[in-house]
Amino acid sequence: MIDQTTDEAKKQMKVEKDLMDIEHVWKNDPISDLYIVKSKSKADEEFYKVGSTDNIMTLIEDHTAILATHKASAFYKNFDVEIDLWEDNIAKMNETLDLLIQATTKWQYLESIFCGQPDIIRMLGEEDAKFQKSNKIFKAQMVRVNKDKNCYKALITGVSNFTKTLSDMVANFETIQKSLVQFLESKRGKFPRFYFLPNDDLLEIIGMGKNPEPLNKHIQKIFNGVVSLEAEPAPKGSSAKYYIKSLLAENNEESIELDAGATDGKKLEVDQNVEEWLGNKESGLIVRMREALQRLFRVVANDTNQNRRIREHSYMKQWITGQKGQILVTAAQIEWTKLCHDALGQIDKITVNPSSNNHPIKTLKTTYRKKCNIYIDVVEKTPGLTALDRKKLTALIIIEQHHSEVIDRFFLNKQIKRTHFDWLSQLRFTLNEPDAAENLFMVTCEQMSAVFDYGYEYQGNVPRLVITALTDRAYMTLTTALAMFRGGAP
Repeated sequence: MIDQTTDEAKKQMKVEKDLMDIEHVWKNDPISDLYIVKSKSKADEEFYKVGSTDNIMTLIEDHTAILATHKASAFYKNFDVEIDLWEDNIAKMNETLDLLIQATTKWQYLESIFCGQPDIIRMLGEEDAKFQKSNKIFKAQMVRVNKDKNCYKALITGVSNFTKTLSDMVANFETIQKSLVQFLESKRGKFPRFYFLPNDDLLEIIGMGKNPEPLNKHIQKIFNGVVSLEAEPAPKGSSAKYYIKSLLAENNEESIELDAGATDGKKLEVDQNVEEWLGNKESGLIVRMREALQRLFRVVANDTNQNRRIREHSYMKQWITGQKGQILVTAAQIEWTKLCHDALGQIDKITVNPSSNNHPIKTLKTTYRKKCNIYIDVVEKTPGLTALDRKKLTALIIIEQHHSEVIDRFFLNKQIKRTHFDWLSQLRFTLNEPDAAENLFMVTCEQMSAVFDYGYEYQGNVPRLVITALTDRAYMTLTTALAMFRGGAP
């Protein structure tokens, strides 16, 4: 009997000691202090935030386990008030700390938007007012938390209803974020290429005002072949601060002038609404890019020295160095389409002996063999060829070698006509008559029954892979899918 009583007394003493230790740790021991970090916001203002919470979470887990053990013991009724009190306090601290971390994360994200970008504030006045209200509360509470530091005091006893305050703050921040997402969706609706950008990048671009510099960090996500936009200051008295002068390719190796010969005779102004000057259907960046490439196609269309390029090494070199890489490759595809189309038309009209030297496909085969040889000559016999010109030549050799191989296949099928699958399955580029109003040449792409307008998007000098039979089938599948308003991934 005495042993039993002694044993029960020891167990009760253990419960009492554990409760006293828990109370001491949370009220007086520095181990339960919050780790507060002093930081600077994007608006260059100092603020406090909770750093690592590992020490607090370890205490919460340990003490929760201890209280759960004692709650299940036979002596719970003797200490039920204290056990329930600290169980509630620890659960409340855990919930409040979680809300504080959530509030801090959301506040940091929104603070970088509403305290550092005046143009965003101008567009989202109502959301800004909501944020500024919560902003004041958050900063004041974090100053208090930094002063108290003790987790129990800072989160529970130091202020009344702190959990509700944080809960309301998080709900307000979430409402602002939803409005922000809707705002960004409206911008993406006006310029769909913004879907290529995450929200943070898009907000940075929208908040740039009339300064195009921030856009250059993200321009390649919008236009794959453009690495930067070259801007020039607008003259005093102008409504714009900058004009976009040209597009620059990778390593600034090549540029496309935008304002030279623009249809409307005006320069491209950088407006506050970035989606307008990028995507405007009448005068935006995409339109200027299209016009610039169409002007370059006009040079190709007016060139009457195709035969001279095949004969003269120096003239071919001059032609390559004087043109943009994208124009050279597309011009080669246009020229190949026209020559093949004409040759197949001659077969339709006349009866030619397949072994005759005058057979149109045989003549074309000889022409393309010479063409590929002259490209190789330019590479081998031109000292000091620049890296840019070498890239152009590499792309030309790959595309023209493919053209030559297709002509070889045509030659094996002496009776091939324009209506045959072997011809219709080729990716064909056609330069059409210039638009009467704008005098700009239009290019169309055809394959099987699919017909598309050329995209006129500047690509720079992208490396090309050798074209194989599998490549041809992939293009055929994708163009047919697009013609049927389907999608596909290469």
